[in-house]
Amino acid sequence: MSRLQKLPFDATPSLPSHDDAEVAGLMKTVARMPRSNVDELARSMLRAALARERSGEMTCLTCLAEDMLFTVRLRGCLLPPEDATEASRCPRDE
Repeated sequence: MSRLQKLPFDATPSLPSHDDAEVAGLMKTVARMPRSNVDELARSMLRAALARERSGEMTCLTCLAEDMLFTVRLRGCLLPPEDATEASRCPRDE
């Protein structure tokens, strides 16, 4: 069996650019989260990576990706707005 060539992370197909607008918005939310929440996001990412490494199963990474986006987007809605324009961006207001 031939082994697939590993690409550098930044060369992963469909990976948004480092300065992608949606990534920047999500990172803004992460920056405003309490440290304990950010630590838990990192712990979950490491657990999923270890699960994939140990088992070869990709499901853990897919679940993590979906759950992390949901969590950060939800936190963005739940954190108090930094200014008046930010208050209107949350889907819960629609």
